[in-house]
Amino acid sequence: MPSLQRPGGVQIHWEERGDGPLVLFLHHFFSHPAVYEGLCTELSRDHRVVTYDPRGTGHSTRKGPYEVRVDVEDLEALLDEHGGDAVAVGLGDGRDRAARVAWSRPDLIRAVVGCDATPIGPVTSETLEGPSGSRAVLETVVGLADSNHRAAMRGILELTNPGMTEDELRRRLDAEVAYSSHEATRARAQWFVGPDVTETARAIRDRLWIAFWVSEWTPPEIAGRIHEVLPEARVHPVAAGPISRPDLTAGVVRQAVAHFAA
Repeated sequence: MPSLQRPGGVQIHWEERGDGPLVLFLHHFFSHPAVYEGLCTELSRDHRVVTYDPRGTGHSTRKGPYEVRVDVEDLEALLDEHGGDAVAVGLGDGRDRAARVAWSRPDLIRAVVGCDATPIGPVTSETLEGPSGSRAVLETVVGLADSNHRAAMRGILELTNPGMTEDELRRRLDAEVAYSSHEATRARAQWFVGPDVTETARAIRDRLWIAFWVSEWTPPEIAGRIHEVLPEARVHPVAAGPISRPDLTAGVVRQAVAHFAA
């Protein structure tokens, strides 16, 4: 399996498919990457798509430290290995990681496309109704990760996938708990509800693109909040998310790639 050697004997597993402009996909801390297989397959039709397992997850070495700085350094090294000049597609803490690299190393990441329910962290949805509008709800669920890895992951899955059946929930939960170590999940969960990367997101200005869709988790009011917090971000409404309609999110990514290649 291809891997990147990092200091301390850590290996970062990565995979590549397709041909064309480089697109890097970064999933969030509470997801198994196979959930987004449809999106990666769609993008690989006309792009070189790279996916990877952050340290502590999947086939990568299960060894910390699990810190934002270290995750960013790992990501920079991976992109250096692949030539940089990428458009990053990110969710949750993966999107935040990409935004930090896009700000510090614009030669590695030209643009970031956010495609999840809280487009740039809980700050965008403060003061709104519903689960996405409550930082307290997120903090309570994420706080479970300190003591009970499986309970925390189940709570997040139930919040973000209200239509999932019990059998579907169990299968997804089994995969995600096996994919990410308790220690890695706990650390990244704390970052996600801690100090946000709003300033970093503002710093990359119109290089941040957001594929936004309305759902139980994302009421339409959030779009206005994003414009308030990140006035230069490019918000692209889509009819559904990257799992149910990967072609729609892929369309936004293709627009971003074409824009920054011009």
